[in-house]
Amino acid sequence: MADIKGQKIQIIEIPVNRNTAGIFNNQKMNKVEKSPYLDLLFDQTISSMNSTNSVVEIETGIYGTTSLVMAQAFKSKNFEHYHPLKFYGLGPNLSFVHAVLSDGNEWIAENVENTNLMVLLDTMEELGMEKFYKSVEHLKLDSDGIVKPVLVPVSPQEFEIASITNQVIIHTAAKYSELNNCEVKNMLNNIGTLTAFSKNGFPLTLSDAIPSMDSKEEHFNNIKNSKLFDYPLLKL
Repeated sequence: MADIKGQKIQIIEIPVNRNTAGIFNNQKMNKVEKSPYLDLLFDQTISSMNSTNSVVEIETGIYGTTSLVMAQAFKSKNFEHYHPLKFYGLGPNLSFVHAVLSDGNEWIAENVENTNLMVLLDTMEELGMEKFYKSVEHLKLDSDGIVKPVLVPVSPQEFEIASITNQVIIHTAAKYSELNNCEVKNMLNNIGTLTAFSKNGFPLTLSDAIPSMDSKEEHFNNIKNSKLFDYPLLKL
């Protein structure tokens, strides 16, 4: 989208997730502890960045658990602005999808988790974004002392599905760049139709949403009370 709009940005992919940040996840059975290399990872990441005092975070988790860890790290290094821009986040963060569906008003996660929207959101993540690798389970130091993620590969079939899913986005993004808000809203409101097709065996979406993590209200309150996020005014 930056290329389409002619904008110059620096993109940094930082391997911070619930595993490396030590955030308990009821969707996994094993105990999770904070990586001993996490703080060094942030130091190395910040030193590699262009001179700036602001960060825009693009989707690291729909509940904002890792967003809070990221915001704490960057704000502790004297970054003035930390903007969590979620394309489909459900937490108390900005979300493009929610902004469109709510005509620019704030959405509360607890009010939408049981809607058809969750099926689409989980499909985007489960079939596309996260399946290039199964997970970043740990962090390690390479021979040069640089913190690197330990990647667990997925199966060839999962990788192929993820590749095709993302190719579709790349090849069609320009077609949607000029759509107005009403057109986007109408598309998102048709998710129930996609779900119905899925249940009949047509592989467009998952047939049901994935069970959510527990203690999400506690996480939401932690984010709201932290006062670390800077929410830009979103104009539709």
